Amino acid sequence: MSPTTRLTATDIVIGSNGVATLPPAFGDADMSNRVWLICTNLFVESGGSINVSQKGYKQSAGPGAGSDGGGGWYGGSGYGGVGGPGNGGAGSGGISYGSPAAPADPGSGGMGATGGAGGGVVRIAAAGQVAINGVVTASGGPNTSGGSGHAPGAGGSIYHTCDVFAGTNGTLNVSGGNSIDLAGGGGGGRLAIAYNSHQVAGMNIIANQGSSLWPGYPGTVWLPNTNFYPMEQMQGAEIVIPQFTAWTPGSLSISNGLLLFTNGFALTVLTNLTVTGNGALELTNGTLNVGGDWRLDNSDYRKGVSRFYGAALAVHGDL
Repeated sequence: MSPTTRLTATDIVIGSNGVATLPPAFGDADMSNRVWLICTNLFVESGGSINVSQKGYKQSAGPGAGSDGGGGWYGGSGYGGVGGPGNGGAGSGGISYGSPAAPADPGSGGMGATGGAGGGVVRIAAAGQVAINGVVTASGGPNTSGGSGHAPGAGGSIYHTCDVFAGTNGTLNVSGGNSIDLAGGGGGGRLAIAYNSHQVAGMNIIANQGSSLWPGYPGTVWLPNTNFYPMEQMQGAEIVIPQFTAWTPGSLSISNGLLLFTNGFALTVLTNLTVTGNGALELTNGTLNVGGDWRLDNSDYRKGVSRFYGAALAVHGDL
């Protein structure tokens, strides 16, 4: 059931060590909850946070909960990205659902009694400025008992609408929950920022799939343009930006998650491409042209597998 409770104010300031959060995760038949702020200006200062991680659907709840398929290992939950398969296919990962451009849904909870809860929902509607110098997080929870096969939760929703989006070294995170055994990883959530202008001086935008031997897919990141994102230092995300079909960064480094581009995308890296720390890159029917060196350095081949389906690849330095 959808909530109607919201806070309306002129200016909202979440100062250093201040936290806006929610009650515990909820079931399918329960009243859901979210941080819903309507204001002129919102300021999340350095050290402050809006934290709705693991405040979405509870264990075994939500439209994207996975299944065990009779194999004893549950698939991870899905929302923005599908969940990972349990033990390589013994259980199916949960489906994706909801809107990339206007996300409003919680992440689904992982199946089983010790599954992780999904991420909650943050909705900010500001007539003026949204300034994120702290942290806004709606990540999914891990499974909490190794060897049980119970699955982690999916990431939740962060949706900002404003005139000016600003921030210096802030963080927005809708990552899926990690798996500590052979259950599938949680899918990433959904993040969208609709703005007219920006004053961003560094922003960590994270929509990683949950770490797992059997990972799912990252969450979606929707923006109206490419004025400040994507960046040359990237983590996992499925990038959803209108008319974004080609990109030419000077260099590119991908870590901690899968970076997924639209079908037919043309990626040209002028110098070096580095994929490290469980990072990965996926292109389908597109082109990848690397002007310098391409370094692949993943700590686990299944957590960070770069995938190219019908893509044309060219590396002009060392591989």
